[in-house]
Amino acid sequence: MRIKVCEPVKKNGKWELIEYEKEEEFPNSEGRHSDLCVVCGFPTYPECREWCRNEKLEAMKS
Repeated sequence: MRIKVCEPVKKNGKWELIEYEKEEEFPNSEGRHSDLCVVCGFPTYPECREWCRNEKLEAMKS
């Protein structure tokens, strides 16, 4: 899976956010319904879907 990463890096005494993409394998999906849930890996899945902000945003799109 290709994911976007944003990391803080200190350059010339100032903090900057560096964005890049990388390929990452997530072989153990544990039956999670979306790629975002697989990457998140919150241990209380599927109960966390009740309060998850991203889950609510997806529901609003439907």
